[in-house]
Amino acid sequence: SKTKRKKGIARLLEVSGSKKKYLIAASILSVLGSIAKMMIYLFVYLALQEIIKNRGIVAGMNGSVMLKITLGAASALLVWLLFDMAASLLSHAAAFNLLYELRIKLSEKLPKLPLGYFNCHTTGEIKNVMSRDVERIESFVAHNILDFVTGIVTPILTLVFLFFVDWRMALASLISIPIAGFAGVNMFSNKKIKALSDNYQSAMGKMSGSAIEYVKGIALIKTFAKGKEIYNNLKNDIKSSGD
Repeated sequence: SKTKRKKGIARLLEVSGSKKKYLIAASILSVLGSIAKMMIYLFVYLALQEIIKNRGIVAGMNGSVMLKITLGAASALLVWLLFDMAASLLSHAAAFNLLYELRIKLSEKLPKLPLGYFNCHTTGEIKNVMSRDVERIESFVAHNILDFVTGIVTPILTLVFLFFVDWRMALASLISIPIAGFAGVNMFSNKKIKALSDNYQSAMGKMSGSAIEYVKGIALIKTFAKGKEIYNNLKNDIKSSGD
């Protein structure tokens, strides 16, 4: 039986798997950065406790404790910035290397395609795939994967922090998790939204491909008096993208 080809995010993860080492290292650094970032809030909480305990009177505050809290917060901030920068560098290195490999593979694949494929797809469409569509993968690999990791780790750390501050606040915040989860799943699994998104991407691809084809072949279009026909195709694709 034929293996079903993956689509959407599953396919993107499969494609980005060739740079797994970079992405795992970037994800670990992102997790460590999130922990360091949460430590800043912990130090702010400790500083507020000291201020409240002394009713805001500076003379009554323990200078040594406040200095340690300040140094701790500054250190946590520095660690977070370093980890965040390192994670971003690794994820971008993975993304740009992946784009290079994909474009090489596509250029190797093109000469092997049957002639009928080029009768059904314009030069603009093919160029659009190799430039714009491949470029969009960079955003997912370089940004979205790390955002996804941070989006999971940060709420967990926040819950731990809230249990440390007040267990009742932590329990109250737990109520929002199933609501947010349900809303997110409902939005991403909605067939109508998915169909609209697919139609939009298809229309944008056709419009972009037609525009490239029109501009690139303007000299030949004028030579063979095909301007009106090609222009009408471009106009129809632009209208379709707005519907």
